[in-house]
Amino acid sequence: QIIIDPDFYLADIDLTNNSWNKPSKFKFDHKVVNYPWWYETENFIRPDLWYNSYDGLQVGAQLKGNYFKEKYSYQLDLLFNTGIGQNPSIDSLKGFNNLMSFRFTNKHRFNKLGKEAFLKEKMNYEVGLTNLSFGLEKTFRKQGLRNPRYTSINASFNFMRRNNLQQQDYLFYTDGWSFEKNNSTINLNLTRHYTYKKGMGDIKIELRTPGIISDFNYNYIKLEAINSKKIAKFHLNTRFFARATYGDTPIESSLYLAGANPESMIENPFTKAPGMVPDDFRTIGESSSNFQMGGGLNLRGYSGRVIISDNQKIFVGQHGSSINLELDFNDYFRLKPKGIVKNIRFESYLFSDVGLISDNNNVLSPIIADAGIGFSLAYKNKSMDIERIKIRFDLPFWLSHPESNENNINSRFVVGLNRTF
Repeated sequence: QIIIDPDFYLADIDLTNNSWNKPSKFKFDHKVVNYPWWYETENFIRPDLWYNSYDGLQVGAQLKGNYFKEKYSYQLDLLFNTGIGQNPSIDSLKGFNNLMSFRFTNKHRFNKLGKEAFLKEKMNYEVGLTNLSFGLEKTFRKQGLRNPRYTSINASFNFMRRNNLQQQDYLFYTDGWSFEKNNSTINLNLTRHYTYKKGMGDIKIELRTPGIISDFNYNYIKLEAINSKKIAKFHLNTRFFARATYGDTPIESSLYLAGANPESMIENPFTKAPGMVPDDFRTIGESSSNFQMGGGLNLRGYSGRVIISDNQKIFVGQHGSSINLELDFNDYFRLKPKGIVKNIRFESYLFSDVGLISDNNNVLSPIIADAGIGFSLAYKNKSMDIERIKIRFDLPFWLSHPESNENNINSRFVVGLNRTF
């Protein structure tokens, strides 16, 4: 065997290509973060558990790895669906659920385009959905990698399809997905991250066109501008969102009035299928529900609510815009948790949302608004490699368009996951 620099005397950004046998090591993933290892590829494996009401208890393993957390990284999740604890109301459909769930993501450097260029792949088969994505991401920034101002471009091909109409119990919202049709798209995303004195923000532009073998012919352009500024002990967070859509848009990719669409919700393990959110919180009708996933126009006070305009019921649409405001006053009541709760952060804020939406028949809604107070608990543990989890409890006590049996000011609550900005 021939090895270049076996004693590691030379400066080398990548030691894995110094021999034909790629140095690699497998470890148990104990979730304790250590410094990245320079000498070989690191691979981590651990058991994994999850649950949804259609598959029941899911048992399997997760395998992930990287080289120096820079050259490439991958993650493979394999879960077997046992059916244990499946919702009794769908026992008759037990044989139609998937036998297993499979998720694979891969990201690796593409040095031909210079620094901070990556190829990205995703192949998922879970909750009755085949979901594929292939793309290229390139980041431009002056000076070094620590410069907080940068521009990122992402181009990707995405493919989604649900084959079995009898698997509707996988849907978080009833009739929230197109069955036996290909939703294939080409997407171009531009993100500009900026900073200034006591503030920072992101401007995002997304273009979407139909891809090959697509059963839908639709296009959209989307703009999202998020800004955060510190004013004394307050933090003012603002979000402007606008989207214009043309063509035959599938329901899962449409614009939603109150929150994220099903295409976005499928990326979160808590909302990709029923089971983690109470069924009573997932209703859609003329009365608001009590669960909201951040996204879309984000009019959180109207979660699960159908707005009636010109005798038309509007819940999703083609075009729309909104402004979301949050004034965080947490610094005035800052808690300093210690011990086992030291990684929990409590946040409190005032919020207001205003927007309008146009449905597939070009019926334009009135200007809709809400306002209230919100609280959130966030947990993140960097030392144990646990990503940030945030649960919101919002009280939209004022609505511009309340339900028929309510006043504009009334007691209401919405439980949500993550803050949109």
